[in-house]
Order: sequence, then C-alpha cells, then structure tokens
Amino acid sequence: MPRARGRHAPFGLVVAAVVLFCLADTVYLVRVAQGTWESGGPVETGWWLASLLFAAAARQSHRPGVASRPTGPVVIAMPTAFATVALAVLVAGGRGRLNPLAVLLATASLVAVMLRLVLTFQQHSRTLSRLPRQAHTTS
Repeated sequence: MPRARGRHAPFGLVVAAVVLFCLADTVYLVRVAQGTWESGGPVETGWWLASLLFAAAARQSHRPGVASRPTGPVVIAMPTAFATVALAVLVAGGRGRLNPLAVLLATASLVAVMLRLVLTFQQHSRTLSRLPRQAHTTS
C-alpha cells in the first residue's frame, strides 16, 4: 500500500473510507428496496475497498505536530451545531408524536452544550485576564 503524504493523510483516508462505505450501503439499500440485490456484485467491492482504506489509514505513521488550540468562532462551532440538532429534535417532538426518551436526550444534550460553553468561555476569560500580567513580568 503506498503511503499518503502529509500530516492529515490518515484522516483523509478515513474520510474516503467512510464515504465509499456509505455509497456502497446506499446502493445496497436501493437494490434491496427494488428487489434487484444479488450477492457477489460490485457493491461488495465497495465495502472491501472501504475496509482496505481503513486499514491503510491505520498503517500510516503518526507525525506529532505542534499542539494548538483553535481560536475564534471555531471554538464554538461544534457545540452550536449539536445544539441546533438537539433543538430540531425538540421542535419535531413538539409538532408530532415523538418518543419521550428522544426528547429527554435532546434536552440533556442542550444542557450539556450550554454547560460546556460556559466552562469554555470561563477558561478563555481567565486566560485573557492573565495575559497583561504575564506581559509585564516578561518584559
């Protein structure tokens, strides 16, 4: 297997494997729904190739890089996205019949997102408040 280059090569291989696996699964589901599925066809090749891509990603050597913390809007992008999904579940639950467990889990995830955002910004504020003091002590 040729080795991919770059720091993010294993991640790229994993993404390619997941996409290929999803495509093969989609073709499989459509063929099953249409009643045209036959075992041993090209769909199974997609699953095998996806497995090989996962294996290739696992074989990549890890190159440690300089650890950096994201700054700016990126810091809250994922919590905001998950909160939006949870909110959509709650809205869907309000419009129709939804499993109470789904509504409970969506509510719990929103609470967790809010707590995490509060903790993150408290830590960020403490770090920013230390910067002027550190600037005076190092000069």
